[in-house]
Amino acid sequence: MHTPPLLILTGIMQVVIAVSVYYVWGLNFADMKAHWAEYRLPDWLRVTTCLGKLTAGVLLILGAIERDYAVPAASLMGLLMTCAFAIHLQTKSPWRETAPSLILLTLCVSVIGLMQLV
Repeated sequence: MHTPPLLILTGIMQVVIAVSVYYVWGLNFADMKAHWAEYRLPDWLRVTTCLGKLTAGVLLILGAIERDYAVPAASLMGLLMTCAFAIHLQTKSPWRETAPSLILLTLCVSVIGLMQLV
């Protein structure tokens, strides 16, 4: 069976998003705690955001295998990345801290759009 190139591309994008989120929220969770303290956001929101992003990451990986998960997972992650980008803008974070949320948001929107074509 031949897999369409756009489906392969969206699968790669989903894995890139998931791995990036796992790196930041899984491996560097202690660093995130410090950042959230700087932003003066409550701990319960940090934990909830972490669970949301890790769940969306699992669903993105599933979406690379079973396409029915791709759009809902990218939508959830896109919503979380929109919030992250807004917080970075509001707190005037340096561009190197702000850019990843914008890049991941762009990838999420791209997955959603491309999945409409396959």
